[in-house]
Amino acid sequence: MLNLKEKLKNEIEDIPDEMIPEIYRIIHLLKSDFISKVKKIKKRGSLKGIWEGSKIDDALLLEAKKSIFPYEYKGNN
Repeated sequence: MLNLKEKLKNEIEDIPDEMIPEIYRIIHLLKSDFISKVKKIKKRGSLKGIWEGSKIDDALLLEAKKSIFPYEYKGNN
């Protein structure tokens, strides 16, 4: 990872001074976007109890299983 940071620093040093503000804005936006996505993933909530109290018809359950695992139900229509 350090090697990539060094490469990035070298690339930035080769950028003409008049382009630095635009490059900074792009890097800042990328960094902000990636960090917010990582934070969202880490703060994932629990789905425990989401189906509590729900009643599922056995026919619907069987239909869902057939659509997900058709190889298990081949010829058993």
